Amino acid sequence: AMVGVEVRSEAMIFRGAVIAENLPAFTNLVFEILTQPSFQEKEIKKLKSEISSELLANLGADRSVAQRWHQRFLFGDHPYGNIVEGSLASIKRIEKTDLESHYENLVKNKSILIVGTGKAENGHIREFATRLAMARPGTGFVANLTPPQAKDKASLLIIDKPDRTQTQIYAGQLGVTMLDSDFFPLTLGNHAFGGGSFQARMMVEIRVQRGWSYGAYS
Repeated sequence: AMVGVEVRSEAMIFRGAVIAENLPAFTNLVFEILTQPSFQEKEIKKLKSEISSELLANLGADRSVAQRWHQRFLFGDHPYGNIVEGSLASIKRIEKTDLESHYENLVKNKSILIVGTGKAENGHIREFATRLAMARPGTGFVANLTPPQAKDKASLLIIDKPDRTQTQIYAGQLGVTMLDSDFFPLTLGNHAFGGGSFQARMMVEIRVQRGWSYGAYS
């Protein structure tokens, strides 16, 4: 079995997989994770240290620095301009009470979407969802954000690191939201054009055929 957590600007996602015969035991564990978090002080201290170390390491990685500045440059003062991991200063300020308050605001019935795939009986997934809804009733926190505004002209940001031997280039603009009817067709089309595969058109043209770069993605 496996379970993982992904934090995005828009959502916090728990993913898991298990052989079908162990699904009931697995969902019981997930239920406990979502409804009875302990927020142990020693774990908080350890995670803060780990994330701070990752942020410091990323400052020395050109790709990470470029991604961060591109995001900040594109979105400006909008919350999307902030990286999910936070900053060294914000991580240092986080206390157990902050996590408890955040949990109470976010993990609520109306804010949770549950999806089951593979050999997962519909009845069991429904029972799990109902049990979770009863344990965490409420609508949860909803951020009333205005959409980010597109720049009215092309802009260029150059980060000068003269000792480097490689160049990171990012180009971007505002796209469609996940609720747009074109989102999934565009996602599929982009996978063929510039996805993470070596068969993607951009990778073939820029790396394989011309040798201009280690990688090219969109």
